[in-house]
Amino acid sequence: MPKASVILLYAPCPSRAVALTLARQLLSQRLIGCANVIASDSRYVWKGKRVSQREFILLAKTTPAKAAAARRWITRHHPYQVPLVGQFSIQANAAYGQWLRQALLP
Repeated sequence: MPKASVILLYAPCPSRAVALTLARQLLSQRLIGCANVIASDSRYVWKGKRVSQREFILLAKTTPAKAAAARRWITRHHPYQVPLVGQFSIQANAAYGQWLRQALLP
């Protein structure tokens, strides 16, 4: 079965509203073709203190050609002082890859 290269961007956000706003703006700029927002219970150390909080994971799908621009955009507009913008390369079915490329056309 033919496959397509897709980039999945991973960015935890402080609220659902922030994640949805980032997704909406990325979509309107055609830097991503699709986004999911998933609730998450996060644990981490920040400035020497253990933190336990609800975060919302923005999962954004884009093409390899748009990935760097989308990562830069998220980093610039994210409210965290030190945002994580992770990137995974995945293989999707060919039909999805074709749809994604079309969704990102101007």
